[in-house]
Amino acid sequence: MKPEDKRFIYRLPLPWLEAVMQLDAQARGQTKLLNISLAIWYLAGLKKEIRISPRIRGTFHISRGSVYRNLALLSEAGLITVSRRLGKSPVITGILQPAIPAPVPVRTERALREERMEG
Repeated sequence: MKPEDKRFIYRLPLPWLEAVMQLDAQARGQTKLLNISLAIWYLAGLKKEIRISPRIRGTFHISRGSVYRNLALLSEAGLITVSRRLGKSPVITGILQPAIPAPVPVRTERALREERMEG
């Protein structure tokens, strides 16, 4: 694979992104949650070990302190698991799926009419 082919974000589940945007809204946009989330999913498509390096921080415009704060927020929200070691960058050890409410079945007008006719 050519290096330019690796410049894509891995498949990002919409429920996961919605959970991140909800967290960001609760923080009134004072976080870099979207930036760090995109960095995590970008790295998930490239490596098994997800570590936010200085190069990735620069690419996604995230400061070192912001990495730690936002990883803590994502971890507390149950979206990731993080392994921390003294003197080392934190490693994202798991990307978890958010609790998704059961979908509400959508009934079309036609289905409603058919139900009325049967009943």
